[in-house]
Amino acid sequence: PTQFAAILTDEKFNEIEAVNWRCQLSHHILPSPKALNVTKTTVDQLIDKSLPTLFEMARKIQNLIVKWTPAIWIGYNSINFDELILRQIFYQNLQPNVYATQINGNSRSDLLTLMYAVHGFYPLEFSWPRNDSGSHTFKLDRLAPENGYLKHDAHDALGDVRATIFLAKRLKYKCPPIWKHAIRCSSKHNLNSLLMSGDPLLLVIRTGSGSPTVRNIAFVGRSTDDQNKVAVLDLDILMELNVKLDNIGDSNIFDLLKKDRRLIKIIRLNSAPFIIKNDDPSKVIMDNTEKIIKNVYLHQKVSNLFLDVERNNEKSKFIELQIYDRFIIDKDKAILNEISSCSWEERKSHFKNLNDRRLKLLGKRLLFLEAPKLLSENARKKSFDAIIHRWNQDEKEAAMWTTFSKVQEELNELEAHKLLTKTEKKRFESFYAERPENLRIHLLID
Repeated sequence: PTQFAAILTDEKFNEIEAVNWRCQLSHHILPSPKALNVTKTTVDQLIDKSLPTLFEMARKIQNLIVKWTPAIWIGYNSINFDELILRQIFYQNLQPNVYATQINGNSRSDLLTLMYAVHGFYPLEFSWPRNDSGSHTFKLDRLAPENGYLKHDAHDALGDVRATIFLAKRLKYKCPPIWKHAIRCSSKHNLNSLLMSGDPLLLVIRTGSGSPTVRNIAFVGRSTDDQNKVAVLDLDILMELNVKLDNIGDSNIFDLLKKDRRLIKIIRLNSAPFIIKNDDPSKVIMDNTEKIIKNVYLHQKVSNLFLDVERNNEKSKFIELQIYDRFIIDKDKAILNEISSCSWEERKSHFKNLNDRRLKLLGKRLLFLEAPKLLSENARKKSFDAIIHRWNQDEKEAAMWTTFSKVQEELNELEAHKLLTKTEKKRFESFYAERPENLRIHLLID
């Protein structure tokens, strides 16, 4: 990430404070040409030495969250994208609170989910653009202009924030029940109480590129390892399968799942799903809800399914994907708090006292990125070789990061679609060609 923007408003969407920060590109990253094209980010912005590093921006963001606490953090598709990136920013830069937007009275919501709810319950209150295939599209850069926001600087962080505020304000005043309930859904405790109430419930979901749907659901199990991860049974699918709940036994819950995997849906309570009480359920829905809530055996079977899946999940070898392996212990968190205002020499010393192997490795990476002179010549050379190897992996290795081969492929595609002039392409090619030498200079390698 090279840009972060956020706006603090009151409940009437009056702006209180806005931030719009950029940072330098990290030395070990090859940026995606397509991403740069979409966000209109220039090469000069990426290498501007007057900008803070990502580590410095991570500290600023964490401090900002503390300053604005308590708040509800709302974005557009933010829970499945921006928030995941934000957690990685904090994790990889050793900030003490990876889940800063969810603690100390903070909570989260996602306007995209709320727009699905509007489409399901109040479709006439908004105009819904369609894509080339004729399906409704919920992309921010299409939905905001379609509903009267003509100043959208799309894919610029601050521009997207302002477009999100425009849609949120319209939603609140056009569909007040949706907004009011969304605030309740931003609390995982409220959602848990709703699921445990025994009331007939509705869940708004969207699968793939189809239209959002409103489903009748009932709580049916919870992960024993993660209390925020719960399973709900889709009662509409259940009726399609013509299942008699009284006869659910040891094997046929698995048989039912084989017939239709949509029968059970996994949701996270801390991801603000839109779940609401069904005020007008049919008798069948009421009866099935009651039977499922009382079926402790079924709950146990589904919880065991969770356990089996979680036990079979292999741990990733990549440090980035180990973020959710375990929580950071209090002793390590205290060290991370302490290093916030230290020099890099002092930080290097503190890194040795960390218990968590992940944090030790990330500490070494930060020294590589921020203070390479504190590393031995051998360590610097090894780091250089490792990064160059990553950049040069070919398509067969299916790298999870941008490589030189992917860069060239994207540049050619952008030029073919006339999204890049030959001059712009040459500038990009020069930038990428210089990355290895600039990395060598950064690491003080002769």
